[in-house]
Amino acid sequence: MECCTDTGFRSNEGGYQEMEYDRCMPSLLAFVRREEAEAVRQKHGGTILSFEEARQSVVRQLKKQ
Repeated sequence: MECCTDTGFRSNEGGYQEMEYDRCMPSLLAFVRREEAEAVRQKHGGTILSFEEARQSVVRQLKKQ
């Protein structure tokens, strides 16, 4: 769901880079093959959902707002 933050960092050379985010975690990632999704899940965690399950989850979250 949406969130905003402005954070920044200063490089070793002294330059300043502002970073802006318009989304919070978790993200939705789409894969062609379930095996690819499983490999990412094992490395980074998360839950594997079908497209319809993911769609329903987003609809439920939007209704809570």
